[in-house]
Amino acid sequence: MQISSGTDDAKRFLFLDLSRGIALLLMLQGHFISATLDENSVSETDTFHYWKELRGYTAPLFFIVSGLVFNFLLLKTQALPLFENQRLRKGLKRVFLLFIAGYLLQFNFANISYYLNGNPGVHIFSFHVLQSIGAGLLLLIVLFVVFIKLLRVPWYIIYPLTLVCWLYLSGVVSTTEGYIPANAPELIQNSIKGPNSVFPVFPWSAYLLYGAFLGALFRQLHTRVRFALIPVVLLPILGIFLFLSGELLQYLQALTGLREIVYELYALKVMFQLTVVILFLLYLEKVLASTQTLLLIGKNTLTIYILHSLVLYGAITGTGIITFYRNTLTGWQAIVGALLFISFFAVLTVLQHKSEKPWLKLR
Repeated sequence: MQISSGTDDAKRFLFLDLSRGIALLLMLQGHFISATLDENSVSETDTFHYWKELRGYTAPLFFIVSGLVFNFLLLKTQALPLFENQRLRKGLKRVFLLFIAGYLLQFNFANISYYLNGNPGVHIFSFHVLQSIGAGLLLLIVLFVVFIKLLRVPWYIIYPLTLVCWLYLSGVVSTTEGYIPANAPELIQNSIKGPNSVFPVFPWSAYLLYGAFLGALFRQLHTRVRFALIPVVLLPILGIFLFLSGELLQYLQALTGLREIVYELYALKVMFQLTVVILFLLYLEKVLASTQTLLLIGKNTLTIYILHSLVLYGAITGTGIITFYRNTLTGWQAIVGALLFISFFAVLTVLQHKSEKPWLKLR
């Protein structure tokens, strides 16, 4: 089975789909084990501790790669007039789809009687991962249209500056008492700071902004530097940038009297660690891409995410795996279940790819 690479860019950056595929596999096993494992049945070993640490990197990796891929392709169309830019239209369509899918997955037929009585429940307005990625991509589109296209601000100024400002504002939001904006509808509050802000735009859009900065760097370097040397060139640049960003955040904290920016400094550390991982995958892409399945998973992340929500959590239907096995499995049972869970989606992805009319693809 072969996967068409399409453009030269796609051929040279297969590792981006590999990164998304790996992030999705980490998410699948993390969600399955967290939902089904009875933590009282396992001891707090080093292995269990490392698993918890690894799981914490999954969402940042997915956000960074999403921003990288989106901006890498968007900047390719920079010379086109706005109203003739198909990539821009496709991006807006993606944003709309992410918001619609995100809120639909929070609807549950098991709660239909509550809805009919005017009680939407605590989860239906939650701001979760799909909505957060959609909001982040919308931010990248605004930066592209307003600052890069109309105001002609260089990308190497607008992306780093916006990232640092976003991290600082994240510190402001996290240390502000109460919900933000005050007295706004819960649907709006949850996107910033509300009763059900699972993945609020502050700080999560910062990871997409960093990915966008990476994408812009890749766009500049991939035609000027030998492919194998890109990590050698990028790592020092990004290391210095993230270090200086941390110093600037601490200066702004002291200047304005902000109580703390602990998470924001931690986020910069995570960004650099994940950059090392992404660039390392660049060297491994020939080995990892040889199976093709991982590439296919990376190309179908939204579809798989939606299906895993239906199967595992019972989104929309009200019946899923956790209906029967919520926090009841032993360690080994959860591991075997996670492997079967991943295998199910891998097989499903391969089958839909082989189909003459793909029936699971969300564009």
